[in-house]
Amino acid sequence: MNNSISVDQCRQAMKPMIIFFTISVYCGLMCSPLTAQGEEPTVVFTDDFCDVDKTGMPKGWSFWIPNAKMELAVQANADSIGGRKAFRVTGNGNQHAKGTLRHSVTDLETGQYYKFEVVFAVDGIVNIHDTVKPVVRLRGKSFQHLIPRSVDGAVVRADLVMLIPENVDGQVTLELFAGWIPRGQVDWLKVTVSHLPGYAPETNPVKVAVIDSKPPLNSTLLENADFYVLEIEKAVQKFQPDVIALGEHFSMSNVAEPRAVPMDSEYITRLKQAARKHHVNLIGSVLEDDDGIHFNTAVLIDRSGKLLGKYRKSHITTGEALLTETSRGDELKVFDTDFGKVGMLVCWDYHFPEAVRTMIMKGAEIIFVPLAGDARHSENGISMGIEYSGKAIALDNRVPIVFAVTNGGTKCSSVVINQQAKVIARSNSDEHIIAGIVDTKERVYQWTGADFRSVYRVDRRPELYTPLVNPSLDSVLTSP
Repeated sequence: MNNSISVDQCRQAMKPMIIFFTISVYCGLMCSPLTAQGEEPTVVFTDDFCDVDKTGMPKGWSFWIPNAKMELAVQANADSIGGRKAFRVTGNGNQHAKGTLRHSVTDLETGQYYKFEVVFAVDGIVNIHDTVKPVVRLRGKSFQHLIPRSVDGAVVRADLVMLIPENVDGQVTLELFAGWIPRGQVDWLKVTVSHLPGYAPETNPVKVAVIDSKPPLNSTLLENADFYVLEIEKAVQKFQPDVIALGEHFSMSNVAEPRAVPMDSEYITRLKQAARKHHVNLIGSVLEDDDGIHFNTAVLIDRSGKLLGKYRKSHITTGEALLTETSRGDELKVFDTDFGKVGMLVCWDYHFPEAVRTMIMKGAEIIFVPLAGDARHSENGISMGIEYSGKAIALDNRVPIVFAVTNGGTKCSSVVINQQAKVIARSNSDEHIIAGIVDTKERVYQWTGADFRSVYRVDRRPELYTPLVNPSLDSVLTSP
């Protein structure tokens, strides 16, 4: 190991990186919600790994490995990207090797927020989320992940804002983990801890209403539209929601001669007018006519009455394939709205967990599912499929999910479910307009203290999921 370079020489070589890092810190902090007073962050700890001791370790740091057969190779003051110096960790051809740099940070104020930032460079690593894990460890097995926020070539910046709890006595341990990188390397470049005085965590309470009432039998298409326009007005008067969800094919509910509607039709226009009049977002599924091709389409209309986006049902049932003119969509979309990032699925779509997880990976903060019902499981004559599946989705992804049933009621209810898998609103035979509040910024923490959504992202193993993304395997039954 070559440790002959001086600390001054190392830091001179680090200047370009320091400039990059300063810009990254500024951007990261500006994107974080500070107090109205705009109090400046204070750096309480920083290290560029240039100052090493006689053992070749950065001063104040230790390096842990499980045993000699799982040992990583390390090198201090290694020449890294852009002429920078780094503490380098390599797999050394060992697919089982893993280890972590450790450093205690003390004298932190309990009840205060701190931002932890790490800059590192990688080479020969496909999935950094699973193999490179900077974390803050509290006590024992309690920890929180720093999440990669930006990538500039091979340089990655990860950060975490967290509250220092009272039970750690103002001390945490930085853990810079790398493992399972037989042909890869990680260059640790810089770590910084900053106090954020007056910091307030971001919240985003969203009031969601659901309408699952049905128009009179044998309505015309526009009578159907006018019925839902009146129901939208009732929902606004009763709940003042941010968004109203309607069911699958609500445009055909009890319509004597149901037909598909183009996006520029009078039917859609009346919905847009209602959204603009009541300053509310609308989501629901209609049978769309796109130049003679029909789609089961979830539409998103914003408060101004603009068609903000649409999602075409991508998982088509056998019945729809054989008995209808309906085609299918080919993209899982996430939409930016004034109440957060929205994912939409339609009925059969939500039976496929890959669809929801894909939207989560794309940044969805809340999922809406217009549907006709779910008859998979019944208890005392009441369909529970929606609620059971919805709770599982909420638990597995820590995301609020809203089910709007066409012609809902006690036997098959619309539900609003929060990140903790709690039903906060449910329709019944007497209540067809319901509402609940979900906070899309709320985080739920697991037994280790880590944010579930962060853990789900960093602990994934996409390379193991080939059967899920290989269409040729779908044609072969590999199990009874």
